[in-house]
Amino acid sequence: MNIISGFNVTLRMWKPEDVAGYMAMAANQEVMKYISNGEARTEDVIEREIERFRASQQMFGFSRWAATNGEEKHFMGFAGFEKKEYGINFGMRYDTQWWGTPFPFISGHLALTHAFDELGLDEVYTLTNVKNAKAINMNMKYLQLKTLKDDVLNTEFGPHQRIIYTKALFESVRESNEAKIEKLLDYKRFAVSSKD
Repeated sequence: MNIISGFNVTLRMWKPEDVAGYMAMAANQEVMKYISNGEARTEDVIEREIERFRASQQMFGFSRWAATNGEEKHFMGFAGFEKKEYGINFGMRYDTQWWGTPFPFISGHLALTHAFDELGLDEVYTLTNVKNAKAINMNMKYLQLKTLKDDVLNTEFGPHQRIIYTKALFESVRESNEAKIEKLLDYKRFAVSSKD
């Protein structure tokens, strides 16, 4: 079941074949470096996580959704939401082959769009290991933040930066972010065609 599509990206519910893609991603030490204790996940842990994601969709209408790219629906990782200690958590994770492309940013943008447009949420938050500067920077870009509030929470896995996304703040920069996405995709298409 597709949740939302746009800009050559689709967020959808998990399929059995996604387990292999998630396994490969969760075995990548670069991906997992700042996630929980930093250890790779076993197949049974991943299958339980995916079941939890499916249950969340059934119960609340939101989940961590599989993120795919292109007509071939290449598995990139996930983006979406889960109920956590501080409210509704916005989380993302992508395999390293997609880092540096526009598609992780697009996936998160689509998830936020669905949350505020379709699910009627007023607020979500991210919680990111303070050492994970790239992830914090991406989260700041969604809201075009120049600085962060002093909102660091101590967790069992060390200090984590919390960023709160409100619907009003997301809407105030949405048009600008979508224009940036269009420009990035046009540049990528031009770069590819120029090499042909």
